[in-house]
Amino acid sequence: MKSIYDIRRFNAQLLCEYSGTMAEFAHRIQRAQTQVSRLIGKNPTRNIGEKLARHIEASFQLPEHWLDHQHHRGLDSLETSLRNYLLRQDKYLKLHGYVDRITLSIELNQVDDKTFVQLQEIADHLENDNVFD
Repeated sequence: MKSIYDIRRFNAQLLCEYSGTMAEFAHRIQRAQTQVSRLIGKNPTRNIGEKLARHIEASFQLPEHWLDHQHHRGLDSLETSLRNYLLRQDKYLKLHGYVDRITLSIELNQVDDKTFVQLQEIADHLENDNVFD
């Protein structure tokens, strides 16, 4: 069974490949390339600890503890997973923007009958699809 350090190293190596080069990975996580080499190079001599693992995740905008779980076997599956994650994150942010605009329009009494009917249809659709269950 792989240790947490082996899993973190493997995931960090995939993120390094995803970044292009070790220098680009080091720059992205704000560490010296020699330090990165000791962590994920050909002959690593140091482990990725808790604090650094969370920092790497934040540098790639990944959820906390993402680095601690084996998700991928190679770079192709990592790229697909990251792309899907970033698309979901982008949709999430856009939806919050829409909700903020709708809320402001309601507060300013700017929702006309047509817009109200459209919002009602969206709410009914979500309820009928059991989104709230």
